[in-house]
Amino acid sequence: MKLDKMLFAGLLMMASTAFAANPVPVSSLYQSLKKAGFETPKMPEVKARVLVSGVVIKHIESALGGSVLLATDVGSKQEFARLYTEDKEQEGKLAALKPGAKFVADCEIESMMGTIEFLPLNDCQLTK
Repeated sequence: MKLDKMLFAGLLMMASTAFAANPVPVSSLYQSLKKAGFETPKMPEVKARVLVSGVVIKHIESALGGSVLLATDVGSKQEFARLYTEDKEQEGKLAALKPGAKFVADCEIESMMGTIEFLPLNDCQLTK
């Protein structure tokens, strides 16, 4: 059992490193959320930092204040992820992106309670 946990931890670290090397489309991470029954705590990538790519759908106001970016992929209108950050400088950069703009961001997959229909990406920092 201990070996299984060590193997899983090693694979997760390798996966996190692989995600960091090349941007992963938000739709690919959304498929992982779907396989986990739309429950982020069941995702193997939960709490991992990932480099994601996507396209801005629009911005909405967070219930806690601040802007949240709704994201999709090129050629799709489906919302796959919501990106946000508590860093005011990065929040300004996210908020400045116009609908239709492509982006690449380094984010953490947030663990949220309950069933959700979008991938929550926190602590996002734009890289492109």
